[in-house]
Amino acid sequence: MMMDTDQTKLFRRILIPLIGTTDYQDTLIAAALLASRLHTSLTSLFVEDRTLLSIAELPCVREVTLTGRILTDLDRPRLEHGLKRELLKIRASLERLERNAPLKWELDSRQGLPGDVLASMAGPGDLVVLYQQRDNLGTGQGTPFPLEALAFDLGSPLLLLRRRQPLREGDIIVVCDTDQCSPSVMALAKALSGALGNRSVQLLPLPGAGSVADLKRVLQQYAQNPPSLVVLPEPACKRLGIDIAGIADQIPYPVLVVKPTPEAPEKP
Repeated sequence: MMMDTDQTKLFRRILIPLIGTTDYQDTLIAAALLASRLHTSLTSLFVEDRTLLSIAELPCVREVTLTGRILTDLDRPRLEHGLKRELLKIRASLERLERNAPLKWELDSRQGLPGDVLASMAGPGDLVVLYQQRDNLGTGQGTPFPLEALAFDLGSPLLLLRRRQPLREGDIIVVCDTDQCSPSVMALAKALSGALGNRSVQLLPLPGAGSVADLKRVLQQYAQNPPSLVVLPEPACKRLGIDIAGIADQIPYPVLVVKPTPEAPEKP
């Protein structure tokens, strides 16, 4: 599920949804850099939200700011025109990135419910990247990741990247709910360490009762030398009782959420 048989290509492609945000430039730069370092292609998924399009067909719909200032009346043709304009901006950004560095990319535009569209596209071998959206209030607090409620239902590994926090130099920390970690998770972490610059891989068993507070406390030891990546297997997430929003709040580093591959039973 997680690793390509070709050892030089860990993932079939990077799939990044561009949904509910116009902050595309930072998102695409981060995803393109990751695709280059992992020697894979980048698929940018732009979804025209069917719900928003339906709402725009209602009478007296207006676009307003969070402070209540009315920007414009909104109807479906106006909304569709705005979406097409955003799509052209994304394509232009991808073309600029390709000119600056080798990048194999695809821009896929679909209409539907964002969660359904992403779930239908994400498959074995993909790496889904959720990039932290800009906080509209400018507070820097509670900044969301798109489709975070769907994340654990995907069949693909999921990488959470924070704004202005790329994968830096540092170790890869693998959090496990026991002293032993799944061989498939450790194999993926070691392969990533090679692809990202031969970083060391450290195993971090969940301390104490395995609470979020325990995890946050033990991660503080890396404050002076922040890890490049924290790998969080789903069993550890379940033991912590943590969702994607909780991960974003509690772990101040890029996080890769993976499902361990079931081990084949031993032959008698």
